[in-house]
Amino acid sequence: MSYAVLLLVLLSVAVYLPNLRAPFIYDDGMLIRDNPALNDLSNIPRFLTPQYWNQVHPGTRGVYRPLREITFTLLLAGFGARPIVFHIFNLLLNAGCVVLVYALGCMLMRNRLAAIIGALFFALHPIHTEAVLWAKNAGELLAAITTLLAAALWLKWARDGKESRWWLVAAVVIYAIAFTAKEMALGLAPVLLLWGATRKSRQERRRTCLGTVPLWILALTYLAFQFSMLRVAPQIVQGATGSPDEALWLRPALVAKTYARYFRLLVLPVYSSSQHYFTFPVSYRELLLPLQSTARGYYTFPAGYMGWEFRWEIRGLIVLLALLAVGIRYWRRGIAVMLWPLVFLVPVSNLIPFRGRSIGEQRLYTPSVGYCLALGALFALALGLSEGRRKKLVSAALVAIMLVFGGMTVWRGRIWTDAPRFYRDMLRTSPVQVIALLQLGDEYEGENRLKQAASFYLLAANYDPDDMGARAHATRALLWRYLAGQPADQRAWFDLGAACSAAGKEGKAVEAFRKAVELAPGWADAQVNCAIALARHGQLEEAAEHFRQAIRLVPDDLQSRLDLTRVYMDLGDGEAARAILWELLELCRPTCPVPPAAAGASELATELGEEELARAFAETLPRQFPPGSSNN
Repeated sequence: MSYAVLLLVLLSVAVYLPNLRAPFIYDDGMLIRDNPALNDLSNIPRFLTPQYWNQVHPGTRGVYRPLREITFTLLLAGFGARPIVFHIFNLLLNAGCVVLVYALGCMLMRNRLAAIIGALFFALHPIHTEAVLWAKNAGELLAAITTLLAAALWLKWARDGKESRWWLVAAVVIYAIAFTAKEMALGLAPVLLLWGATRKSRQERRRTCLGTVPLWILALTYLAFQFSMLRVAPQIVQGATGSPDEALWLRPALVAKTYARYFRLLVLPVYSSSQHYFTFPVSYRELLLPLQSTARGYYTFPAGYMGWEFRWEIRGLIVLLALLAVGIRYWRRGIAVMLWPLVFLVPVSNLIPFRGRSIGEQRLYTPSVGYCLALGALFALALGLSEGRRKKLVSAALVAIMLVFGGMTVWRGRIWTDAPRFYRDMLRTSPVQVIALLQLGDEYEGENRLKQAASFYLLAANYDPDDMGARAHATRALLWRYLAGQPADQRAWFDLGAACSAAGKEGKAVEAFRKAVELAPGWADAQVNCAIALARHGQLEEAAEHFRQAIRLVPDDLQSRLDLTRVYMDLGDGEAARAILWELLELCRPTCPVPPAAAGASELATELGEEELARAFAETLPRQFPPGSSNN
């Protein structure tokens, strides 16, 4: 047994080892590196509250992943935002899951050879690449390892008799922890109930089925928590006419289509991607047409579909369901293994459509356990029934599949080592993915390949004209092209700075506004916007100089004085801040129009400890804006 476990661990690590130095990619930065909540250990209790997931969490709202956030916080506190640390952590979790799959196979099938082969398939399956190599998917691995551990402990209790009740207690505790990682744990209670219902003796069936009651209580409590405390209300799936009635009527079609896509990826792990093009079905005919094409020899696919893939999905689903029916009929003891993928896919079947990606390969990590163990049982049976040459052929086929799977995993892992390659792969299967287009544009912009970056920004704005970020990036791209021929146009540089600020590119905004100021030093608006961009970028002393220049150009610019006061306060220069506020007070006369932002002068004075100045502002401003008047 020890050699088998060692082999499994080594193989599970070896296929991912070349990719340990992969960077943070896509939303890793948003969820890990740039998430301020993870930089403070005191926030750990906060991660358990619904308020964090409904209002603060930077990713998809309404999910519940406190175990992942706690883990990320501890890793950041101990090792900093180093991608290699998170990749090693994921690698260790994956190795632990592989060992637990082996242990679970031994318990469920009572066949060590089948368990070893099943665990090997699990360790090498290329569909797991996204779960293991994407740093933010540690939540998927945490959910899998806790769910598998809870299953192993529960089966230990079920097999050891009444004297092992502490195994049941441990299983319930671990199962409760699994729900803090991800909703995938929901599938364990029904799977174990199916396993218990197939026991031979009536007494054993009764005992094991009753043993699942604590697990069902936890699962139902979690569902009640999800729907009552978190914002996960069912969403309407828009049909051909967009009517809610038709949407509900088509919900089974959506679930069938989702299952078909997942099973195709599980059985035939080719054409995989971090972003799958997936549309909601508009009719049941959409699901039936691939079957008709077999006899007629033709098929017209809906616009945007990958034709061959959709056809294989539907046929693959039917074949797999047929195999499940045969397996359940002739292998009753393995019903839990056979139905494992079907049951564990329910939470991600789009029965309640996902707010984020409708299809995500990392979600197959836990459901694939049953599929891999079933493959292990099939090959173990074939090896047991074969002799001589046939046995060698079966062994050769098994080794060939393992080598192909391992090679595909290593090859697919290369995508995560290079950001542009990752986004190009995403666009290969989902060419209208606006976020990928923008990210790829950012990568090219970082390499100063502005022509390529501009093409991707313009494509993003073309695909989604309502996306303000895409529009800002597209505006930048158009201005680059214009300034290449008109570099002395100060207005174009000013507009480029504004577009960079709207796109979140403050460093680029500073460069553009500096150029506008250089070309038109007497332009007060350029001075002000340059100062604001510098302040946002942390260059406070230079920002103060530009605010002072703007005030010299427009002496009655009260807003610039307020902003300059705040900059002086951030620099720790209280005397200069007080002097600006006194100047502002002198300008705040009944005949002088005061912008609404000037009402904050009293608060700034209070922060500086100038109570007399704060009272003076409080007395001056109400005279200019009496109750019921407008300050516009």
